[in-house]
Amino acid sequence: MNYYSEWDRFKCDWISNLVASGVIPSGFIDARSIAEITAKDLLGYRQVHLFCGIAGWSEALRLAGFSARRKVWTLSCPCQPFSVAGKGEAENDTRHLWPEARRLIAECNPSILFGEQTQSPLGLEWFSRVRSDLEELGYVVGASDLCAASIAAPHRRQRIYFGAVRLANSEHDAGRAEHVGESWRRTQAENNATECCGTCGMADSANGNRGPGEFGAEEGTGTNELGRIGSGKCL
Repeated sequence: MNYYSEWDRFKCDWISNLVASGVIPSGFIDARSIAEITAKDLLGYRQVHLFCGIAGWSEALRLAGFSARRKVWTLSCPCQPFSVAGKGEAENDTRHLWPEARRLIAECNPSILFGEQTQSPLGLEWFSRVRSDLEELGYVVGASDLCAASIAAPHRRQRIYFGAVRLANSEHDAGRAEHVGESWRRTQAENNATECCGTCGMADSANGNRGPGEFGAEEGTGTNELGRIGSGKCL
């Protein structure tokens, strides 16, 4: 069963209709603020979708071939504080809710998670902090800069999509995470120094060159899930 966290009642009704129609997996819809959610509330759920909107992540994972039986978290933190169309208050905005998501991640230790944010200057600063926080918690992080136009939408809508895999037996080994994360950034920087073909994504699954932590090795899949889901400009 899935867990869907969304405070907007209209969107909650939308999710309920999608579940009833069999479009997305069944699950519990929690309309409370994320600040009220505790680690205990998330026990027993296979897939946890925070700030889930109309549950687009659930469908995106299915389209990418990510098994509905596999444990995963997703989060789409509010973009208004970091959008060029907003007031630009960034972390001073009350809608900056990454600290609440970080709290739950630190307490629950999900093995793999995906997220996204607007690709504005403030959005890039947001992601820099998120990556640092996740590495401190023992994750390896990869990201791609993608736009809606890449799938034939009539607008650009540039977004940062990222994935994070928790290092096996890390037990929040921040030193190990920092070392691997820095190596991963150096590799990505070297890749970006050459002309990007637009298919490099977050990892090169075509030639077997996996990123740190062997993405996709969990539960014996032997496949690179992050590489399959993203393509575009590497960050």
